[in-house]
Amino acid sequence: MPTASIVGIVANRSRACPGATDNQPMVSCRVTPGWTLYLRIVTVITTGGGVIMLTAGAAIPGSTSVPLLVFGGGWFLAGLSGVWQLRHEVREIVLDGETVEFRRPARDIVIPAQEITEIRWPRWGRENTGYLRFRTHSNGVIRTPCRLEGLREFMIELAAVNPAVRVS
Repeated sequence: MPTASIVGIVANRSRACPGATDNQPMVSCRVTPGWTLYLRIVTVITTGGGVIMLTAGAAIPGSTSVPLLVFGGGWFLAGLSGVWQLRHEVREIVLDGETVEFRRPARDIVIPAQEITEIRWPRWGRENTGYLRFRTHSNGVIRTPCRLEGLREFMIELAAVNPAVRVS
C-alpha cells in the first residue's frame, strides 16, 4: 500500500522557502495512476464516439440522422469537458512547511496552510468516487479527487500545522 512520500528535512530550505523552518518535513499525496487512466479512457471514448456519431449523422440523408446529430453532439461536448477536466484537476498536493501547493497540469495553486478552513468529503460516500473540497479564505473551493495516495499522512501533518481546519 503506497503512503505519503516524506521527502525529508532540507538544511538549506529556509533560504529557498522564506518562512519555513529547517525541521519541517515536506509531505505530499498523489492521485492514483488508475484514476488518471480512467479519466483518459472515458475522455477518449466520449470524444471519439461523439465524432463518429456526428460523422454518421452528417453522412445519412433525411430525418433519421437527427438523433445521431443530437446524441453525437452531446457525447462530443462531454468529451471536451473531460479534456478540460484533465488539464484542471489536481494531481498532487504538497505540504511544505507552512504552505500547501495544489499541483495541476494547467497551473499550480500555492496557499498558506492557515488559509484552509475546511476539508469536506463528497456527499455520496467516501468510497473514492467523488471529490474532496478544500475550502480556503482566498481561493474559494479547490476540488481534488478522493483517490489520493498518502492522504491520511497529509491530513495529519496539515492538522499539526493548522489545528483550526475542520474535516467534515
